[in-house]
Amino acid sequence: MKNILLLCLLLVGTHTALAQKTFNSKAYGFSILKPERWIEITSESIQKNLEKAGAGQKKLDELLKQEKNGVLVTSYYKYPIKAHKGIIPTVKVTLRTNPFTNFEAFKAAVTNTSDLKKMFPDLEIIDAPQVVTVGGVKGLYFSCKFTLDLKNGTVMKIRSRSYSLPYKNKFYQINLQDGQTEEDCTALFNALIKSIKIGF
Repeated sequence: MKNILLLCLLLVGTHTALAQKTFNSKAYGFSILKPERWIEITSESIQKNLEKAGAGQKKLDELLKQEKNGVLVTSYYKYPIKAHKGIIPTVKVTLRTNPFTNFEAFKAAVTNTSDLKKMFPDLEIIDAPQVVTVGGVKGLYFSCKFTLDLKNGTVMKIRSRSYSLPYKNKFYQINLQDGQTEEDCTALFNALIKSIKIGF
């Protein structure tokens, strides 16, 4: 009886995992599981225009030249931004132009934390920059923590993980943020990273 009950629970868990929705964009060549019950924000109008144009590489290159800070592919927030006062765990995927032709130059640029240290004086590296493979693409990962002081006097202790994944003449910047002592989303974030597919 216990074995049958255990099997049923496993099947229910498997069904739930398979039923989870996926963000899948041919225009951006990117796929990731959506965090269940999180709020999704995408550049839907841009994506639709790219898809109408045939998701051509040239069209995407032109768009990235216009957008210096890159193009939002998709993002997810655990709580409504305007209604929640504390830390809001966040997943954000941005596509940017990669001006570097070799991996070492790319590595040197994306692992330079001098600008971050100017913004957040108490910035502390948790995981030093390291080479990883995500979605079959060789890239870079590092994590850090810092304090965010809001104008209303609220102080938030943020933990941030960053993946930079070069693909052709672009790269995907994936940022995942939660709290240092609360709102720990480590297990979810690891599952999301494992689900990523690039360049299909």
